[in-house]
Amino acid sequence: MKESHFNRFVAISFVISIIGTFAIVYLLQVGMKSSIPYKKAVEFIRQDKKIIEHLGKPINEGIFLSGVLEDKKSSGDAKFAIPISGPKGSGTVHAVILKKDNIWTISVMLFQYQKQEINLLE
Repeated sequence: MKESHFNRFVAISFVISIIGTFAIVYLLQVGMKSSIPYKKAVEFIRQDKKIIEHLGKPINEGIFLSGVLEDKKSSGDAKFAIPISGPKGSGTVHAVILKKDNIWTISVMLFQYQKQEINLLE
């Protein structure tokens, strides 16, 4: 009987830890996707002629992104790898956005598509 309780405890603990992990990942994703630099990057991506030429319209972001966001009082930086797709295919945009004097500015925007790397700021 005691072994049954222990097994149940282990199973419940495992399920709770999995749910907790997914909750943390979800909250981090929501936090990054609601940030000003992420929104600025997505706005740029959706209007970029090179991306539209390769992927078509509409351009959609993937569910998961990777990156780092550091937002201090009047400075900060954000680095994102944003998976995107369109009717013609998919790729990844690597963006670096810097904050100086409370203004976010895109400094790097590279589009990886079919083994090509396209600088979107040129």
